[in-house]
Amino acid sequence: MKYSKLPITIESQIIKFKSRGLKFSNDIDAAITLSNINYYRLRAYTYPFQNNLDIKQPFKCYLAHIKEMGFPNNWLNEQLWDVI
Repeated sequence: MKYSKLPITIESQIIKFKSRGLKFSNDIDAAITLSNINYYRLRAYTYPFQNNLDIKQPFKCYLAHIKEMGFPNNWLNEQLWDVI
């Protein structure tokens, strides 16, 4: 299967999220998060915060709110970091 979409840089992913209304406390935290879970996985976590009535800026939240909800592996990651 040939993919028609080319990968975009982390910086471009941040710009894309910002243009859609997702707010970041800082771009470094956003870059770290995106490098760990990637654009499409983070995008899936934004659905509960999405306002489908606003097509241009569907998100009305901060990345921190999404992270507070907990990525599926957060508990495991915390356990592993405690051991390390």
